[in-house]
Amino acid sequence: MTHNLTLDPLSDGAKYFICILAFAVLHHLPGSDLREQVLKKAHELLQADGILIHSEWQFLNSERLKSRIIPWSQIGLGIELVEEGDYLLDWRAGGQGLRYVHHFNENEMNELAMKTGFKILETFYSDGEGGKLSLYQRWSAVK
Repeated sequence: MTHNLTLDPLSDGAKYFICILAFAVLHHLPGSDLREQVLKKAHELLQADGILIHSEWQFLNSERLKSRIIPWSQIGLGIELVEEGDYLLDWRAGGQGLRYVHHFNENEMNELAMKTGFKILETFYSDGEGGKLSLYQRWSAVK
């Protein structure tokens, strides 16, 4: 799946940002190409040694949330049309709905950081059941 990201808030190309926050964002972007494109754009917009701080939902650490996983066939998609780590969740908040989520592990995040020009400065888990429902990382832009 190929996407063309056109986000360019800085028309003169200057690098003004010292920090970019992406809390609960990347795991809702479908496709590794789109995630890489977003992270490369973040890298471009950061000053040298700028910081990207992000969190990724770790719903597989919750039995309650794992019980909400539904098969892709329920919406007419075959498993061959999604990537490893992609899930569809029954989202019951305020009614009925479905939610796309990519589940990241630390190895995948390490590879993604390298591919997009970052080095990982810090990794920790926090939030929710047992303090492990979110993976937090702080990355430094390597220029």
